[in-house]
Amino acid sequence: MALKKRPYKKRPVWGRLPQSGIVRAMLSLAVLVLVVTLISVTADHLLARRIPADTAGTGRVIPPRPAAEESVAKIPVYEIFPPPEIHPLIDSPAPPPGRSTPETKPLQSDEHPEITHEYSRPRVVIIIDDIGYNSKIVDQYLSLNLPITFSVLPFAPRQRRVVKKLQARHCEIMLHLPMEPREYPQIDPGPGALLTSMTPAELRAHLDKALDAIPQAIGVNNHMGSRVTTNTKQMYQILSVLKRRGLFFIDSKTANKTVSRNLARTLKLPYAERTIFLDNQLNPEKIKRQLMQLVQVARKRGVAIGIGHPHRETFQVLARELPRLKKEIQLVPASSLVHIIG
Repeated sequence: MALKKRPYKKRPVWGRLPQSGIVRAMLSLAVLVLVVTLISVTADHLLARRIPADTAGTGRVIPPRPAAEESVAKIPVYEIFPPPEIHPLIDSPAPPPGRSTPETKPLQSDEHPEITHEYSRPRVVIIIDDIGYNSKIVDQYLSLNLPITFSVLPFAPRQRRVVKKLQARHCEIMLHLPMEPREYPQIDPGPGALLTSMTPAELRAHLDKALDAIPQAIGVNNHMGSRVTTNTKQMYQILSVLKRRGLFFIDSKTANKTVSRNLARTLKLPYAERTIFLDNQLNPEKIKRQLMQLVQVARKRGVAIGIGHPHRETFQVLARELPRLKKEIQLVPASSLVHIIG
């Protein structure tokens, strides 16, 4: 008697797997982890691309615009610009040609031959703040081969990689210290920020942690901080710590009523102030106008300090204009303009 062949039924993939419950559970968990990872990566990518730019005008918050070559997640607000104000005075006038004072001794550097032993041209410092989130834009600034000073956020995701690059090129490095702005908590100054609600012990602990994060820094300037820099007790504590560590302080002047200058005089702390923000409006023509104003102030007073940010527009303007301006000004690192206020 012939046996009837049963029709072949293709078994599903799941049916062909081992019958062990433990094996099936492990495979199910692996699939779940893979799906969650793919969803997370896709969401981060989409969020990173949906960061708008606001170029409405002075005093407005401008979110950063990283270079297209590098995707950056969770980018902070780079700065909250104050309303327009009279440019701050700088106490270190340019000495006559052929002479230099102890307070304004020029930096001697083989890497930057344009820094000479005598000041015959107005001196200009350009500080690029908020470094540590976009290493590609740092490479672009370094390609200019100019003595630009870089101020690095203490807990930025690419902080160590960027600091290593800057050290290799013998660049001056500053700590860009996050401080509470008047707009807090709507605007977050970022990880490790110093807040007015902190006790002296808490403030000291946060400050030490930020300073220890970038031991290569030779000076500090404030990130935001329009509220903290008007608080006499807290700024005295902050500047006292900088004094003990042998660092200088450059006030970014995010508040017109900052108390930093008087406290730096009291503490005999090497100090200077920002003269002009270069890119409070992300428009190449307006950035160029700010740069020309910086040069004009330097011609009048002998020295000037400009602060910019890692924006594509800022780099493009500086790359185009600085080679030409080198004939009129002397671009110097930040340390060459700080001094003890007499």
